[in-house]
Amino acid sequence: MRSIAANVANAVRTFNLREGMERSDEQLPIRFHEEPLMTGNIIRTDEMQKLLKDYYRSRGWSDEGNPVVEKQ
Repeated sequence: MRSIAANVANAVRTFNLREGMERSDEQLPIRFHEEPLMTGNIIRTDEMQKLLKDYYRSRGWSDEGNPVVEKQ
């Protein structure tokens, strides 16, 4: 099931990239960087970039967010 889910996520990602989606499209709205959360903290832009990079890595994608095609 996890393998199937990963394949679906990779296919969706590949489709979105082919249709013009860019890394800049994956940013939170400005208010998340300016208005404090209930904890009083804000999400700094550099923190968001690190989270996005970590997410890409956990999906097995390149640093630019491109799914890596495994040769079989």
